[in-house]
Amino acid sequence: MRIENQNISGVQKAYNQQQKAVAAEKAKQKQDEDRINLSAEARLWSSAFQAVRDFPENNEKKIEKISETVRNGNYHVSNQDVAEKIWQESIFDKKV
Repeated sequence: MRIENQNISGVQKAYNQQQKAVAAEKAKQKQDEDRINLSAEARLWSSAFQAVRDFPENNEKKIEKISETVRNGNYHVSNQDVAEKIWQESIFDKKV
């Protein structure tokens, strides 16, 4: 029995031509896409602006509310909160 590869090589050539056509089409599609390239400085500015946008604006309202309660004499801090803050600061001083 004799097997010849003549038909297989023809099929292989057709397949290779088809793959080249598909690759060329994909390359053309990639070229048609819009692109934006930002410099490192632009990315830094972008992240800075995003951080400012994400900053909670409620802090001003919160500060005003606390200031008002202090002025009225209604601001109270628990002894536990004071002790915990002193303890945290003493640990921070030791680390520095």
